[in-house]
Amino acid sequence: MNPLIVLLVSFLISLFTLRLFHNQFEFALSGKIAMSVMLPFTTLGHFIFPKGMAMMKPGFIPFKKEMVYVIGIF
Repeated sequence: MNPLIVLLVSFLISLFTLRLFHNQFEFALSGKIAMSVMLPFTTLGHFIFPKGMAMMKPGFIPFKKEMVYVIGIF
């Protein structure tokens, strides 16, 4: 839920900031900016909370914690 909140808030901030400087709404650019802000937060979550992310994996998957780190790198 937190990445969604970061995505929406950063989208709205960039949308209205671009409106102030360009006198028009630029939805595509605001979406790109929002994704650029949200993805590092998601990546940090993989390294800060690896145990919680590993608990989301099914029981039959081996090396859960290591997989969380690899996914964070990707």
